[in-house]
Amino acid sequence: MEHKVDFLMKRYTSVCPDVRSRVNAATSKLFDVTSDMYDFISLHVINNMGQPIAPGPGPGLPVPFKAAATYFRIELRLVPRLCSLRTDIGIDPTKFPPSSNRAVCVPGPRVQNQMDVSITRQMVTDQAHHKEIITAMVVLE
Repeated sequence: MEHKVDFLMKRYTSVCPDVRSRVNAATSKLFDVTSDMYDFISLHVINNMGQPIAPGPGPGLPVPFKAAATYFRIELRLVPRLCSLRTDIGIDPTKFPPSSNRAVCVPGPRVQNQMDVSITRQMVTDQAHHKEIITAMVVLE
């Protein structure tokens, strides 16, 4: 049985073939104690003009919304990795940069000029489900 994350990753790869190399480049030092950590803050669906769009009331995602949904704007907080002062190996957390926010826009998975049917209303309106979309973009094989 295919997991939703695997399914979405295939969709992302089909519309953005270099997504895996982008993810690898962005996360190459994620496990390095001197690297930055990324905290998820928010996800917004935006149109091709860079403006946030909302699906409006009602069940499901209306056709005009799916047609206009072009990108996901993901806001991340870069937080210096928390670690104790380890003078024995030369780690001094006081020298890490302060926290800062960054926004990243990535192409949304589209099929036949509209948002892929695998993206549900709950995924775009409920912050608890935003991580499903992000997970699909950062899954590494």
